Amino acid sequence: MMAVQQLFFSVIFVAVVMSTVSAQGAPSPRQPKWCPLEVEEVLPYQRRSGSRLECRRTCTWNRFCCQFNIIPVYTTAYRKVSHLEWKCCDDTVPCPEETLSVDVPYKGMQLFADQYPVPPLPYEYGALEPYIDERTVRVHHLGHHAGYTKKMNAALKAWRDEVGPGLGLQSTSILHILQNLDQVPEQHRTAIRNNGGGFVNHAIYWATMSPREKDEPPRLPEANLATEIIQNFHNFSNFQEQFTKTAKTLFGSGYVWLSRNPREQTLIIHTTANQDSPISTGLRPLLVIDIWEHAYYLKHQNKRPDHIQDWWELVDWGQVKNLSDWWQAYDAGHDEL
Repeated sequence: MMAVQQLFFSVIFVAVVMSTVSAQGAPSPRQPKWCPLEVEEVLPYQRRSGSRLECRRTCTWNRFCCQFNIIPVYTTAYRKVSHLEWKCCDDTVPCPEETLSVDVPYKGMQLFADQYPVPPLPYEYGALEPYIDERTVRVHHLGHHAGYTKKMNAALKAWRDEVGPGLGLQSTSILHILQNLDQVPEQHRTAIRNNGGGFVNHAIYWATMSPREKDEPPRLPEANLATEIIQNFHNFSNFQEQFTKTAKTLFGSGYVWLSRNPREQTLIIHTTANQDSPISTGLRPLLVIDIWEHAYYLKHQNKRPDHIQDWWELVDWGQVKNLSDWWQAYDAGHDEL
């Protein structure tokens, strides 16, 4: 019996020694490296890149986790903050430094955000006078647009809290969510349609207008956009007449749009009710007028035609072209938007 015990312990001792030698001779796994980048950025757009713990779990021996900035820089005065994200990076390349410019209200809707901000206006509140009064712009932006943004964030949070962390639709941008609205759980769909649509629709509305200079000549589309309008509506006057008629006759509250059908590469004039977005039907909106009464009632009361006439004075065809170019870059999969 003693001989058997001695043999057993001898085998255990040899095994321990061999494993120690083997461990000392084998290369140790590469430890994750943390690459901090100190960059000034602005709250709060971001792409989800996961937590440091999640990054550690996914990094293999030849990869490391980078702490890097992907918050876009606003041209307006948001409070500057320091925010760093974690990302698993290839060992052969330096830690990336990525910033994104958000200089017009719709930029950023293609990015994930835990909390989307109310997009800042690209002009002062009184800059659209005398066509849209300052009081209306303030109420519209700080009241209605901000309200949709707050409710959208609450709806997104409720959905994400319900399903937990993951790589599902809930962890993508509001733009991608609106494009796939039928996949949103039914209990959250209406809130996201109404408030996500209100968030995006207003962003495009603000972005395609600009202050008008004194004695400025009539604004007209140019280059490829002008050609497209002629191809689809024969001439600009006919387009403007059709658009105006559609806006005057839209029943109830909603929007009138000039959108591109990306499948057929045609321009169409169409309406959406309430806060429905053309994005949810696969269209690429280029120009919009808000026909909700809060967009004009303080100045024009029930005289919608006067609001439409004034709005035409503010349409910035250069910004419409920029939005068209932005959509083309988005559809091409470019990351520098």
